[in-house]
Amino acid sequence: MEAVLAGAQRHRDESRRQHVLALLRRLGDRFPQVILITHIEQVRDGLDRVIRVSYDATTGVSVVRDDTATLGPPDASVAA
Repeated sequence: MEAVLAGAQRHRDESRRQHVLALLRRLGDRFPQVILITHIEQVRDGLDRVIRVSYDATTGVSVVRDDTATLGPPDASVAA
């Protein structure tokens, strides 16, 4: 079982966003995977893995890319 959250970060200021991310990390104690779907780029540095899905209008298909390697160092304020 996994936890999937979409739009959980949409209307949050930075402080609240970091707090929500810390809470999401704690869900890792209860679920083997926690999946967050968001459009907010600032949250990516606090994540273990980033999978980006974009739409290529030229080909008419969605493109899936693993962006984990482009992450910066983990944000200490988000640590579990």
